[in-house]
Amino acid sequence: MWLYAAHANRVKAGAAWYGQLLHPTTEFRPKTSLDVAGSLKFPVLGFYGGKDAGIPLEQVEAMRKALKAAGSPSEIIVYPDAQHGFNADYRPSYNEADAKDAWRRMLDWFKKYGAA
Repeated sequence: MWLYAAHANRVKAGAAWYGQLLHPTTEFRPKTSLDVAGSLKFPVLGFYGGKDAGIPLEQVEAMRKALKAAGSPSEIIVYPDAQHGFNADYRPSYNEADAKDAWRRMLDWFKKYGAA
């Protein structure tokens, strides 16, 4: 979602569910989410798990700082006890309380920015 938000002009708001913030760049994916934090075209609400083994909290905090430095209205919420995939009810990492809270926040976010 973060990468898409740097290119799409017709979207009013978005939500990133534990998406990668840093990754190896390639010819087809030349920038990371951190690279585009300052050029988002719409506000994004990011959801991350404090116990996500694949997305270190250092990266999440770096993204949060980059968004703030850019003056972006985007926000990041970290659920301290959640793992990667905490919203996927078919995975062992599903966390019902955090998933429901994040879903509610996402819907409120979309309403706030006229996307729902």
